[in-house]
Amino acid sequence: DDQPILTICASVLSTLSLEPVAPTQCNEATALAHLIHEASIGVISAVFRRYERHRTIILEDLFALMLKLPTSRRTMRTYPIRASVMEYEARRQSSPKPASTHQGQNHIQVITTLILSLIQGSVVMPYESPDPTANCENSSLLPRLNSGLKGCQSVCDFFTSQMIQRCSRKGEEGGASEFRPVLSNLVDDLLAVQLLPEYPAAEMLLLSLCRRLSHDLLRSSSASVNKNTTSTSAETTYLSTAMDTMGKICSSIVGHLVMCRENPLRLPSATDPTDINTDADPSNDRKEVNGCLCE
Repeated sequence: DDQPILTICASVLSTLSLEPVAPTQCNEATALAHLIHEASIGVISAVFRRYERHRTIILEDLFALMLKLPTSRRTMRTYPIRASVMEYEARRQSSPKPASTHQGQNHIQVITTLILSLIQGSVVMPYESPDPTANCENSSLLPRLNSGLKGCQSVCDFFTSQMIQRCSRKGEEGGASEFRPVLSNLVDDLLAVQLLPEYPAAEMLLLSLCRRLSHDLLRSSSASVNKNTTSTSAETTYLSTAMDTMGKICSSIVGHLVMCRENPLRLPSATDPTDINTDADPSNDRKEVNGCLCE
């Protein structure tokens, strides 16, 4: 029976709406809320990964949860992330303060962590597809493998479609004004973690959002030029939100490209084999001659 599974997911999702105190106040309440959120994300991700037929229902339940989450700046982003990449960028750019001192960059929303966990939980091992044209003569060829990211891409496309559909509603339909700030906050979190190896799904979700937003902007631009078309034009406020979101993503990408161009990775020069002392004692206090690639 699927009803107990769906009931468990609904109950666990409700725990993510708990409003903890600000993450700067390290106390028992913050630690307890973080443990509850981590356990909830683990349970939902396990159900999402195992029961593929329930993925659509779980994703649709997330949108109702988004409207119940805390909206104040002090309690909106409470899930800690590893900020080593942001500190590296700040050190490269010689900024007076490290980038991780900002709450929005070393903490993200719990709902963002859950979404990324669901996407990453959909990955499978690449599998070999049967080729009906194969014969004994071609048996020496390498097997044809299918990507294991099709499930992740399907989840990203479905989530993006549902999110954009709610953000692009007309004024009389309602709900668009509530989901547009949610989209903006989600993109901010994705940009903050897109370089972290713990969240590889952030780049895939950003790409899916860019693809859909750019499609809507181009379609609206074509409709404004060809006034004889019967297609309904999108709402102006939604187009403004789409343009702001695309500009925010492009600005972040340009910043990363400029940083990599101005601070390229330089590998240390090779060590002369004649300078290596094979009889050296590694426990002594002599100067280390091996260079670190990160320096």
